[in-house]
Amino acid sequence: MLIAFTFIVYSKRFIVRTKYLILLSTPMLLDVILVNIGIYEYNKSISAFTGLLFGSTVFVYILSAVENLLYSKKNNNNEF
Repeated sequence: MLIAFTFIVYSKRFIVRTKYLILLSTPMLLDVILVNIGIYEYNKSISAFTGLLFGSTVFVYILSAVENLLYSKKNNNNEF
C-alpha cells in the first residue's frame, strides 16, 4: 500500500513496467516455494509482508490501466 501511495503522490503520469511487477512479486513466490518445499514453516508476518508488496504492485498496475483508459477516452472525445 505504501508503494502504491508513493507512486500516486509523486508522479502525475507514470508508465508501469513489467520488471517492477516481477521484482515485487518475487518475494511472494519465494515464500510460497520455500514453505511448500519445507525449508521453513509458514509465518503469518512474512506472508502478510510479501502479500502487501504484491498487492500494492497489482493495485498500481490496475490504477495505471484505468488512468490510461480514461486518458485515451478523454483525448478521443477532444478530437471530434
